[in-house]
Amino acid sequence: LMGFRKGFWKALFTGQYRISLEIVSKSEGIAFYVVVPDEISAIVEKQINAAYPSAEIDIVNPPEIWDRGKYTRVTELKLKGPAYYPIKEYEALKNDSMSSITSAVSKMREDQVTAIQYVIQPAEDSWRLAGRKFISSVKAKNANPEKKSNVDEKFLEGIENKISNPGFYIRIRIVSLAEDKVVAESQIQNILSAFEQFTDMTYNRFVKKYFV
Repeated sequence: LMGFRKGFWKALFTGQYRISLEIVSKSEGIAFYVVVPDEISAIVEKQINAAYPSAEIDIVNPPEIWDRGKYTRVTELKLKGPAYYPIKEYEALKNDSMSSITSAVSKMREDQVTAIQYVIQPAEDSWRLAGRKFISSVKAKNANPEKKSNVDEKFLEGIENKISNPGFYIRIRIVSLAEDKVVAESQIQNILSAFEQFTDMTYNRFVKKYFV
């Protein structure tokens, strides 16, 4: 999806494109949505079909996605550590990460809607440069026996691997709608628990940025 990144001058005046990847669960089941500007919709559709050749893509209107409940709770997640600090990667997880998340939002009642929203935007190189600076700083200290740091090589390898990949600014929002305040809040807690699978206790994890 880095293919929809704008050039420097165009992005300077209009900003980078943003795409919202959404998992919405209702009583009738779980659905996946992509909210995308019209001018890059064809590119995104091709990328989805390239990754999932059997996927069927339909165009829907926003009112068909979102309902309104008596109680609405929203929380946003952020990384606890710097952006270049690693979290657990897919290969290191014991279970399929998507399965754990969809299980947390399954079996909704008719008066419930739960959604997870990933708003992504191509990132500049500042986070990557910060990671390289950190690695260089640690290696410089380790070269001096008197200033040697306690940072292990596995951690540095994790940072090196992360900054070698394309980066996106991402906002992860969890939305819960219900007729009961306790139910709405407990559903958010279920999803927060599902995101614990990405926690690397030594290096980085997701935490709540806010809760309303």
